[in-house]
Amino acid sequence: MNPRHAFATETRSSFARVRSVIGWMLLVVVVGAALTVALATTVGGYHATRVLSNSMQPAFSAGDLVIVRDAPVTAIEKGDVVVLPDPNSSSMFIHRLTSVDRAAGHTTVTTRGDNNPAPDAWLLDVTSKTVPAYVAVIPIHGLHLPVLPQATSQLLLAAGLGIVALLIGLPSGPRPARAALADAR
Repeated sequence: MNPRHAFATETRSSFARVRSVIGWMLLVVVVGAALTVALATTVGGYHATRVLSNSMQPAFSAGDLVIVRDAPVTAIEKGDVVVLPDPNSSSMFIHRLTSVDRAAGHTTVTTRGDNNPAPDAWLLDVTSKTVPAYVAVIPIHGLHLPVLPQATSQLLLAAGLGIVALLIGLPSGPRPARAALADAR
């Protein structure tokens, strides 16, 4: 057997083994992350919302994704950062609570963006039993990634994992027949 050919075959098979191990490790990491996200959104009640303006800088900027979790209205306090409906439009906004009043059996709040010079001009009546409260931020810094509905996100995630699994399982190239290898020895 040609020593160069033996070295090339050995190097190629070593590379294939390393690539296979790295591929499987990558698949395990991706599947683990996907399961964590799926469990957090399905069981944990976490979800993401996009920041629309720079009113909460330096905490987060326009385009960032904020992870929120529904908190009971009875648990929110002055200083909490929450997502509420904008009374002047159909959109939502995320600001810090500057006051929480639980008089007369209902909750009213005032808000202010950390980067705004004055509190928001409205008094909001909170009619729901829960309010999305800030948990964490994923700084995207203006990169416009879609925030998809939960079912769509999970479907795309499953499809992506399937594609990754298929790509890892595909052979890296033509494999020599075992008989040809035996004859070469």
